[in-house]
Amino acid sequence: MNMNKRISTIIIQLVIAVIIFEVVLRIIYFQKNANDTFAFISAYKSLSFRATDVYSDQLLKYHNLVRPDSAHVNKDIVKEVIESNSFEYTPWVDFKMIDYSGKYINTKNFIRKSIPDKFINAARPNPLKVYLFGGSTMFGFNVTDKETIPSALAEIYASKCKNCPSLELYNYGILSYYSYNELMLFTQLLFTNSKPDVVIFLDGLNDFFITQAAKRRIPWYYYRLKENVRNEKDSTASLFPLEKNETTDQAVKDIADKYLSNIEQARKLCRTYEITPLFFIQPNPYFNYPNKANDPLVTRSSNQLIENGYRFIETQCDSTKNMYFLGNMLQTEKDLPFIDEFHYSPAMNKRIAAEIYERLVPALDK
Repeated sequence: MNMNKRISTIIIQLVIAVIIFEVVLRIIYFQKNANDTFAFISAYKSLSFRATDVYSDQLLKYHNLVRPDSAHVNKDIVKEVIESNSFEYTPWVDFKMIDYSGKYINTKNFIRKSIPDKFINAARPNPLKVYLFGGSTMFGFNVTDKETIPSALAEIYASKCKNCPSLELYNYGILSYYSYNELMLFTQLLFTNSKPDVVIFLDGLNDFFITQAAKRRIPWYYYRLKENVRNEKDSTASLFPLEKNETTDQAVKDIADKYLSNIEQARKLCRTYEITPLFFIQPNPYFNYPNKANDPLVTRSSNQLIENGYRFIETQCDSTKNMYFLGNMLQTEKDLPFIDEFHYSPAMNKRIAAEIYERLVPALDK
């Protein structure tokens, strides 16, 4: 009897400990926003993905494939990628990347460091300010400061445009941002007297990927913040599927309309503040990438909504309105244009920067 009583006591204590652990996780961290029934299951998954050697090893494998000559530093780069990959709440625009200072990755006050970040022409010393907006691909997730699109653009500009105006570049790319997030950030900067001469937007993938967010013009993490404030059961996962009885074509039309409206609002702001805007639809692994099956890094999944969305938005691009479609850049790609499932390799960032450069220089003379 004593043994049975002792076993029952131990079981009860374990159950109580699990309940306390679950409650603490929900109160301190998860607050009912996890996709799993129990917070400790989501905690385990999150830790397995973010904090264990499995995630680091996977990223390191990607880096060693893309940059085999940099194996001696790739581990340090991966370490900083993981450490810096976090958000914090900020007013008006919902969230931003945390400020982070490292050897390879540096962010402060919304801006990712670019190397180089300027070109100074002694004959035309007053620099034009160029703000670059986008999601994780503009930010340069999983690459170093000097390997981002803005850094590559500054380098190309300095080498090819000797007689052009001086230029300063500011990388306002934020992970998980799409065109409406960027419009809000752009507006906030203008309203706080931070005015560029040229503004560049690189979009497409996130607008069509987070289906319901783009349709409703809400941030990617709106639901998680709403849960924390109102304590309602909901999840970011609800942003992705089509709604009941909604067709892919209906969703494409709605999202494309919202995107085109967003960039038109950006155009109006630019006219008011005398800013030159450039809009680019980015390449992505879901659209026109024939070599995808042979790419060891990129996602293997397909997405009909993104494919259809890109086919439609391509027809809407108009160079006379400074709107350019880069969605076909992967059509002849045979190398490694990605450094993980979605984000560009340093070489691909240079290719995209070269495309932006070709449209930027003529725009400076307008």
